[in-house]
Amino acid sequence: MAQRTLPQIVPTGPRTADLLRLHRARPDAAAGRPRTAGTSALAAEPAQSPPRRLHAVPGTHEGEEARKVAAAITRATMEVLAGTRPVQQLAPWLHRDLLASVQLRADLSRAARQGASGPSARAHRAASIRSSHARPVGPGLYEAAVVVADAVRCRAVALRLEAAGRSRWQVTALEIG
Repeated sequence: MAQRTLPQIVPTGPRTADLLRLHRARPDAAAGRPRTAGTSALAAEPAQSPPRRLHAVPGTHEGEEARKVAAAITRATMEVLAGTRPVQQLAPWLHRDLLASVQLRADLSRAARQGASGPSARAHRAASIRSSHARPVGPGLYEAAVVVADAVRCRAVALRLEAAGRSRWQVTALEIG
């Protein structure tokens, strides 16, 4: 039968050998002699800390501005889908890839409305913003959620807003439910 060994207790904190190694007198590079004078003669060399990264702290006005911009862009997008606004008016705020997808969805909505009567004909008409919220996810980067009600149903719209200069925002992601 093999002899069992008990687990060893590992002391926490620095070991004596480590302390002696860190506090050993080091030669002074300038004079070629050991450093012995002063209170820091036996102290360990200070560790180099990584450089601090500064982050812009979003102000309360920036979050409120992002929320208002998200609501306005959502309202304009719903008007494009309803056919009452040209998609080119969204060009200053939407990324060019998003413009193409909004145009495609507007064309599909228009084609569905042409031969339809009833609820699908009233979709996207008279859309009103029920609520809008924006939260920072990084410096100058917000994600927003907007609830829109039209004649048929309520929809959720999700946007990612990036600060593109002073008081200017650009939507880089847009999902309409």
